[in-house]
Amino acid sequence: MTYRFFTFASLLLAAQTVVLGYSILPETILSKKHFVKTTEELTLTPTPEIKSYITKNTSITKNNITLEAYYTFKKPQSIKSTITNADKLRIINILHSVSSMQGIQYYSQTRKQLRKLFEKSYIIEYPTLNRLQDAIINNLQPIYSFYALQQDTTFGEVVYYYTIAQLPEFIVLKTENVNSIKYAMMSVVDKRKFKFFLFVIDKGEDIGIYCQYSIDMIGNIVFPLQKVSDSLYHRSDAIVLWFYNKLIGKL
Repeated sequence: MTYRFFTFASLLLAAQTVVLGYSILPETILSKKHFVKTTEELTLTPTPEIKSYITKNTSITKNNITLEAYYTFKKPQSIKSTITNADKLRIINILHSVSSMQGIQYYSQTRKQLRKLFEKSYIIEYPTLNRLQDAIINNLQPIYSFYALQQDTTFGEVVYYYTIAQLPEFIVLKTENVNSIKYAMMSVVDKRKFKFFLFVIDKGEDIGIYCQYSIDMIGNIVFPLQKVSDSLYHRSDAIVLWFYNKLIGKL
């Protein structure tokens, strides 16, 4: 199966976190993944509220790549039953700890070894780009926002706008690119057109993580869709593993 935007495909194929028979995820994390072509094909959203939030904040058009992934794992011992306000505060602080993402790893299919996903990752003052410390959140609020600079082996150095919203049904992290994403000196994604969502949901004995990439592309050339979608799935795996390790106290 083929789709559009060969240039961006070349960019994505430079970074892979999983190959057939190899995964960076431990057995304690279960996952399902799905490529989406229309809003009606959003099949992994675990609650109606999340599906409604996604449809209001993204658009699936012919120039859009949308990938969804759903992860579940047992609650750590520090979370006894229903997620409390104290637990929510801890989760929000984890999502604010952008500097701890620096150095997290993915599996490179090209090199057949683990590599760093983020060479740089930290909160910044915008537009000066001066580095700031990770915020320490002491009080629950409906929404938080900040800018971060991240440099990875796929997209290079990009400024992202982070939003963390705390709703009764879930906590959601949303990131979108502030500057255009370029490859080989050519823009492949306009600003605010690369979006990543990470939802944290209380699922009884489990915690559910729903992730989605929504990317509006520049270009009109054929590329191998499956390889591109796999690359984004694997990037999602690396970020979910970071969150999981932070939550269980491994990082």
